[in-house]
Amino acid sequence: MNLQNDLLGLKSKLMNIEKEFTEKIVVQTEKESLDKRIDEKINDLVENNKTSMVNLNIGGQIYHTKLSTLLTHKKSLFYKTLSQYENNISKIPSEIFFDRPYDHFDVILNFLRTNRISLKGVNSYDKEDIKEELQFYGLSKIDVLKHNEIEIDWDPILSKAGAFTINKSLKGEILIHSTTCYSHFITNKTFTNEDFQIELEVAVSQSCNYLYVGICNQDYSLTANCGCCNPNNCNFIQNDGTIHINSTKTNNGQLAWGSDKIIIGMKVFLSQPNKEMYFYFPEKNNLELGQFSLTGSSWKIYAGHCNKGNGKIKILDCFAI
Repeated sequence: MNLQNDLLGLKSKLMNIEKEFTEKIVVQTEKESLDKRIDEKINDLVENNKTSMVNLNIGGQIYHTKLSTLLTHKKSLFYKTLSQYENNISKIPSEIFFDRPYDHFDVILNFLRTNRISLKGVNSYDKEDIKEELQFYGLSKIDVLKHNEIEIDWDPILSKAGAFTINKSLKGEILIHSTTCYSHFITNKTFTNEDFQIELEVAVSQSCNYLYVGICNQDYSLTANCGCCNPNNCNFIQNDGTIHINSTKTNNGQLAWGSDKIIIGMKVFLSQPNKEMYFYFPEKNNLELGQFSLTGSSWKIYAGHCNKGNGKIKILDCFAI
């Protein structure tokens, strides 16, 4: 009898679970259907009102922009705010107020217009503020980088191996296990006339200070046996705190990181007549070094080391700016 009661109880629980599951599916289906209808109405709204303008008041500063621009990204706060007027565009307020600072709103607006974001000339502190504003408006860093991401990896043919492997299971990572002299690593992506930003994580323990991260131009000799001391046509930083710009060596005590793990960033501007680059270090109080002038017509990301070393160099992010 107890067994029968237990079975009946289990059956009742299963029926309740099935009912709840079915109800959740119905709710989800209805939500998706509603979202689809709203999106269709918004698309029609944009199509029929291509020249319609909206006034935004951002912390007291007025911006005039197209309705279609503000409805570009479905997950944005602008889309959520304006979608409530899907049935009657005339009810959109003459001015929509957001209680946020306006200092970097031109960057936000340009991203909505072009699907690209430019951080040219932006210092590390302002960059953090921009990221915060992007998050507030529903345009997170991930959303931005998705539109600006550059596909890049290390090239096993162009790289000169002492003893290393390109980690096939994890894109953009080199595993170093060297017992011999000079090795260098070159990426498969060639940059010619675009502005870009790249960040690499470096974690190599070795017996000397000859570890390098930077960029090289098309005249860098990939066949040189040991050009690591000061190769031509290469701009790089070294873990003893020195910076090498086209064979000119300078010292910077703030930069030295030895064998510790560090994130190294580079902002490279190739679209302008006077090509230039900057190094920056998020984990060293946002230290930024530059501007450094570039020569050459094409560039690749470069890394190298000399003598014994173990660890990895990994590309974290690379995106257009």
